[in-house]
Amino acid sequence: MSKFIFVNLIKVINKYSNTYKFIFIKFIRNIIFFKRISKGKKFSKSIILSSNQKSILKKLDIKGYSLLPNQFFCADEINALYSYTHNIIQEKCKNIYDILDYKNIRAINRGVIYQSDHIMYKLMTNKKIIEIVSKYLGMHPCFRRADIVLSRNIIGSLRGSQLWHIDKLDSKIIKLFIYLTDVITDDYGPFILSEKDSKSSKLFIKKASTLGHIHDKKLEKLKINLDPVSIIGPKGTAFLVDTEQTPHKGSIKLKDDRIVFVATYSTHSHWRKMESNLNFKY
Repeated sequence: MSKFIFVNLIKVINKYSNTYKFIFIKFIRNIIFFKRISKGKKFSKSIILSSNQKSILKKLDIKGYSLLPNQFFCADEINALYSYTHNIIQEKCKNIYDILDYKNIRAINRGVIYQSDHIMYKLMTNKKIIEIVSKYLGMHPCFRRADIVLSRNIIGSLRGSQLWHIDKLDSKIIKLFIYLTDVITDDYGPFILSEKDSKSSKLFIKKASTLGHIHDKKLEKLKINLDPVSIIGPKGTAFLVDTEQTPHKGSIKLKDDRIVFVATYSTHSHWRKMESNLNFKY
């Protein structure tokens, strides 16, 4: 009997230890970065959004994601991004299998630090995006990373972010995605999500904090039936997602390479190690 109690106690401790660790880290970071967070909150309160921005924020609040309208970014910015992407693919093509390391999805710009005149920096710090993200997070965001992510069908089995998951970096995380190749059907590796306001998504989030990346068979055992929404669109399609509160996965089928720009924003009291690749001074 005592062995049974002990085993179950260990299970409970393991289940909730990460939760309490995250709360503790967030509390400490709130103290350490008190000035920065206070300024960030003041900045958020001072923002007045346009009607277009308000509609994006509303859908983000309710559904956990929002498509951005065409022409949200200026044509010169998008063209510069295409040019940079083409150049980095050409530069990395000889070592692409080593970079992917037998995974089907990975950022290929690791080790690059972006200065203020670079297109990756300019897109991530876009004024209209920062205003929406600041309102959603309740403070001026922490710029985590700006990446070019390549999806290529290397192995047959699904791994990592190809499985259902949430990003446990903070209590709220926003990612900006811009497709750099056409993702016009489900065969071209669309970003797939389950809207955060659904009952199944809420149940998933409760379980996912301890389970990580989850196979569909495991979801069946847990009696969680997620309703997948595929983000389909031509090259240049852009959208925002709260990847902590919205179950998601990507690049399940790949007729061809899928390339996407991904920018990640969190609060300043996040609980994971900072790996920013932007030369930005808060």
